[in-house]
Amino acid sequence: MATIGNDAVGEERVAFGALSVADLLLDAGFVLMLAWHYLVLFSSVFGDLASGDVFGYLYMRQLVLYLSLAVTFGGIWLFARFRSKRGTARSASVMTVYLAGLLALVVSAVYSSVVSAQLSEQIQLAVVALLGFSEGLLMYLWLHCFVEKRGERFSNPFAIDMVAGALLAFLICCFQWPVGPVATAIAPFVSSLVLAREKRLAGLAKSAKSSKAGKAEKLAKASAASDCDVEASGKGAHDLDAQKTVRGGGRSLQRGLRACPVC
Repeated sequence: MATIGNDAVGEERVAFGALSVADLLLDAGFVLMLAWHYLVLFSSVFGDLASGDVFGYLYMRQLVLYLSLAVTFGGIWLFARFRSKRGTARSASVMTVYLAGLLALVVSAVYSSVVSAQLSEQIQLAVVALLGFSEGLLMYLWLHCFVEKRGERFSNPFAIDMVAGALLAFLICCFQWPVGPVATAIAPFVSSLVLAREKRLAGLAKSAKSSKAGKAEKLAKASAASDCDVEASGKGAHDLDAQKTVRGGGRSLQRGLRACPVC
């Protein structure tokens, strides 16, 4: 019993060591997403607070950004609820993650360009709305992945990830234009690549598990069928022996009757 327990502990340690690199990579991708989230919400890395009516535009910018985030999360919740009622709910595909990261990259780059070109505030606010949509979508995909992968353990490294994301955002803010905006635009795309890798590996593991379960079910059915065949053949042999015994007994009885002088 002690040997079995030690083997189980050793296997658990090996599995934890094998997954630690993947977990660190996943956390790094999440930290990149959080850094982009902080930069969009709370920083002037795009240079949009450097000219014009700073306080008036800042108010409208934050209002539009928060509203677009709220509408995005609400729309995703309603869509997920609708699919759940129809029985078609499933995890987001890898292509959805790629598109979300690409959208975040493009919108971040467009907003930086719009601000640099000093276009009208209406155009800038329209791009801000798209920025909030892409941010909410990517945030939802990350949170959903963490809940599926870690479950109750999700809250353990979350605080560390938030601190790391804030520190990374601060470092990016220290860079001058255009390094800061370029790093800000690239961060969500790299983050989506990490998330897409995780979802692809999870899909492969799920397929392998279902394939293994299917093979095990087929083997169980084949074993049951072979057991039935063996039982049927054994029963047939037993019946054949019984018939031979009855026939032999009948022949012996006939010989005895013929040999009896009285009969």
